[in-house]
Amino acid sequence: MFFTLTLTTLAHIALLFQTVVGAPGPAPAPTLEPLFFGTLSVDLVNLIDGPLGGRVSAKITDGVLMNPNGTLAANIVPGTGIGNGILADDGIFLASIMFTVQFVADSSFAYISVQGVGEQFVQDLGYVHVETASSVWGDLNSHFIVGNVTFPKVGPSILNAYIVAEP
Repeated sequence: MFFTLTLTTLAHIALLFQTVVGAPGPAPAPTLEPLFFGTLSVDLVNLIDGPLGGRVSAKITDGVLMNPNGTLAANIVPGTGIGNGILADDGIFLASIMFTVQFVADSSFAYISVQGVGEQFVQDLGYVHVETASSVWGDLNSHFIVGNVTFPKVGPSILNAYIVAEP
């Protein structure tokens, strides 16, 4: 009887440990793969005082997106881009930009929005959302894309976009 009770107790303890040992651990970190690089020409329109700092209004007048191999992927459609954001009193810039591109591969269009954080006219890091019916680029609709915009002292802004790859 004691032997059976001991085996039953050990079996129950083993089941408890099996659950703990078999529990999933942290997921592997995703990796970033280059998607596009290019330029954005940005014209500051206005800075309006607000309760958090200044509200920035800007126009994205033109630009290009290049494939990682250096070939032209898309042109920014002139007159479709706007940049807004908050330049907070503590110096942090909360960016929000939207623009339309036309892909070279199939002449289709895409709406692109970027929401980010950084330092105004220095660098912003953000999430890039793409909406397109492109037969070539349509899979971007369901991918997480990270954008990094830097602002050189001379010339247009530089955009680098990275697709988040499965680990």
